[in-house]
Amino acid sequence: MRELDADEYWPHDLIGCDVVTTSGGALGEVRRIVPGAAQDLLVVGSDEALIPMVKEIVVSVDTGARRVVIDPPEGLL
Repeated sequence: MRELDADEYWPHDLIGCDVVTTSGGALGEVRRIVPGAAQDLLVVGSDEALIPMVKEIVVSVDTGARRVVIDPPEGLL
């Protein structure tokens, strides 16, 4: 595998990361990644919420801290 830049990550590194909203709400862990034609989807928590992996929603990813921060639009969750 190639070396990643500071703002890059491998999709499999997101499995098990905690997902929180920008307002601090905990949504659960990333259970799996669903590859998509337009964008991948994070499957989060026991209710398996689908979160599109787009920059407008996924605010930050910190694989070292095992944390993904999202800013979900109205109606996503």
